[in-house]
Amino acid sequence: MPQLVVLNGVAAGTVFVLGDVPAVVGRSPEAHLQIGDPWISSMHAMFERREDGVWVVDLESRNGTFLGTDR
Repeated sequence: MPQLVVLNGVAAGTVFVLGDVPAVVGRSPEAHLQIGDPWISSMHAMFERREDGVWVVDLESRNGTFLGTDR
């Protein structure tokens, strides 16, 4: 099962397991994966499983979404 590991900020070290459905990460109570960090938008990004792997889609977040150093 794919995992999302938070590397820094107030939730550093938190591990989220990504299930079979798309999962939204953000500060909002409506987000599937909630992170209470001011750098995270209310509905920040969506992770979804596709045939070729896990994709991350930025949801027009204020600070952007990065995979490594790629925005």
